[in-house]
Amino acid sequence: SKNQVLNAWVDSNVHRFVLSSSLDIISEIKSYLAQLKSKKQLRLILKDLRIDKAFAHDVLRNHLSFDTFNTLRIAKQVSDIVRKTDAKFVVTTYEGHAWERLVYYYVKRANPNIKCFGYQHSAVSEHQHAMKRSLRQEYNPDVILTSGLVSQSIFSQIQTLKSDIFCIGSPKHFTLDAISNKTQCCLVATQGEMIECLTLFEFSLVFAQQHQKQKFIWRLHPMISFEQLKKHSAIFKNLPDNIHLSKDSLEGDIQKCDSILYRGTTVVVNAINSGLKPIYYQQSSDELSIDPIYTHEEGKSIVHNQEELGLALDQDIDAKTMQSLQNFAQEFYTPLDVSTLL
Repeated sequence: SKNQVLNAWVDSNVHRFVLSSSLDIISEIKSYLAQLKSKKQLRLILKDLRIDKAFAHDVLRNHLSFDTFNTLRIAKQVSDIVRKTDAKFVVTTYEGHAWERLVYYYVKRANPNIKCFGYQHSAVSEHQHAMKRSLRQEYNPDVILTSGLVSQSIFSQIQTLKSDIFCIGSPKHFTLDAISNKTQCCLVATQGEMIECLTLFEFSLVFAQQHQKQKFIWRLHPMISFEQLKKHSAIFKNLPDNIHLSKDSLEGDIQKCDSILYRGTTVVVNAINSGLKPIYYQQSSDELSIDPIYTHEEGKSIVHNQEELGLALDQDIDAKTMQSLQNFAQEFYTPLDVSTLL
């Protein structure tokens, strides 16, 4: 809980700065005027490039958006901390956020000798662009730290990236005992977006209504609740008996199932590590994949409709294929090794 986190902070010897949601009035005004000037310059560039008007309008609108100014505030405050503490290193997440790139730029401007580390912890999907894109050197981290060998391999194959790449591992690395008594139950694991939850729930609901022997456990991301979803969808009013809304831990849910239906969640890594067969739902053949384990194909089913879902749920995976999935999971998150950072 939030109180437990705050209490842990009080008892810690690690100094922490909590960034403000706004800057002083002078800095806010300067930031706004700078963005206005930049917007005028960008409008001329878009016009010269003959960019589609609708797209250009959207780009210019976002130039003065809340998210843009919040990005600037984060970068400005971090650079102020660097100046005041004479920091020699800066470590950020590396997940494709604009503020990460702007932090590198601002702190390098404050101290050209500073070394910037970006820690990749969220999954690198096939069509992820921001994380894989190399910008001018001042906007890039000097070192990309990866959560596993899988993401390290992905980054290492991108020739345009100029950052050094090292695998540091993740506290998410763990091993669960493989399931011995498999039951005909599928874990439906979702991301933190409401539309993604409903996409998977509606898809599995149709199958559950037609196949009473097949059980499903609907599991939510911690950022969202069933109470929130019930306000936006009527599918929860008359759920069949073979659908259960999860109140258990992730480990508990995994132990009850023999398969996992997923889209963009890394829960699938935990699931295949424990012997569940992965089933990725792609709404259409031309939909861009958000599969976090897209680099591994053996033993994984990709389904587009109810018939394919039925075949995937009935499919048996041999021991060799299952071992291949579990080996991949062990490389997706490797044990945390801080000596790499040193």
